[in-house]
Amino acid sequence: MNRLGILGGTFDPPHLAHLIAGEMAVEAFALDKLLFIPANVPPHKAGQPITSAEHRFAMTKLAVRGNEQFEVSGIELERPAPSYMIDTIREVQEQLKPESVFLFIGLDQFAAFESWNKYEDILREAQVVVMARPSHDVEKISPSLRKQVQFLSIPQLEISSTDIRARVQAGKPIRYLVPDEVREYIREHRLYQA
Repeated sequence: MNRLGILGGTFDPPHLAHLIAGEMAVEAFALDKLLFIPANVPPHKAGQPITSAEHRFAMTKLAVRGNEQFEVSGIELERPAPSYMIDTIREVQEQLKPESVFLFIGLDQFAAFESWNKYEDILREAQVVVMARPSHDVEKISPSLRKQVQFLSIPQLEISSTDIRARVQAGKPIRYLVPDEVREYIREHRLYQA
């Protein structure tokens, strides 16, 4: 494998904006494969309620089904928490031995990137690509850090996992926000209920 992308996240639940961003990443960087990697316990969400890793992994597998360039990895779920991206990058490199690793993160995550564990190592060991999302201003991020990454413009879809969970809890529909298989899984397993 030559060009491998990593798209990490909580995926609670995975939604169409994740998939669209993934498709744009594959196209823009000619990726051979894009790994969706659900976090075990994201350090930035410590103490917050998160759906079990088993459910988030299963939903992500359903979400990417049918796209041969997308794959879901349980690599972070097999390690003790918290989930640090530098460990994931190193493990992926050791297991799959790609020539190039691209890490895709949202602009909202990039705003806090300097607080990530060993962020300088991440910049050395992967090509960091920041995907533009609504309501975050890139100019607020230090110019020296901006020079070390690439930017990928993606459609500005106002879809969030937080909103989807709230809609389910309120009994509102989530059709066209998540893949149908994910919507059915949420219903069947009674996730995000009050």
